[in-house]
Amino acid sequence: VILLLTIASVSCKKDDEPQIPSVVTASAVNITSESATCGGQIKSNGGEEIIEKGICIGTTPKPTTAEGKMVSEETSDIFEFNIDRLNGSTKYYVRAFATNKIGTAYGAEVSFTTNAPILPTLATTEAQSVSYRSARLGVEVTSDGGAPVTENGICYSTTESPTIASNKIALGTGVSVISQIISVFQANTKYYVRAYATNSEGTAYGEQISFTTLAAVAPKISNFYALRTG
Repeated sequence: VILLLTIASVSCKKDDEPQIPSVVTASAVNITSESATCGGQIKSNGGEEIIEKGICIGTTPKPTTAEGKMVSEETSDIFEFNIDRLNGSTKYYVRAFATNKIGTAYGAEVSFTTNAPILPTLATTEAQSVSYRSARLGVEVTSDGGAPVTENGICYSTTESPTIASNKIALGTGVSVISQIISVFQANTKYYVRAYATNSEGTAYGEQISFTTLAAVAPKISNFYALRTG
């Protein structure tokens, strides 16, 4: 009897001792060529306050918090992330995690593959500071389409719908907003401009804008200067 009571007492103590949390990984949804929604749910805090929770994501199996993590600020046990800037046609591995003072627990691993890349999404910024031979022009790349943008910039022509085969000026790479004073124009001339961005799928163009450079005028000589030189 004493032996049975001792075993029961030890077993109860073990059950009451704090443990690492219990967490499950949710399936990835809303998958595109460059984004996905991932998350998880805490099933048990292990008897201790949850210090941190979130997901680990990587392109190799069994990602851990040491390799990179996304931390949730949600107060509920359910959490999710809308992850962007992913590469197209790429397999990703995800595990939810939860940490208390005892340690870190991981949910079962889930995986998903992003869709094939598409062309970038971008806009052409309006021409500013237009002068006789220059104007400030730019590009706003809002999405790389699931593949890195290797070059972005503006193309221009005196005829509509310019392309990179016309005249182009590279401004940068990646998803970015860039503008620059361009000084290659002729005075009193109408130009058509489109921003462009190139990834592995090809080149995309923003909407067309136009501007007209100022007309050149003859320099003026002041009367004072004319009298002195006369």
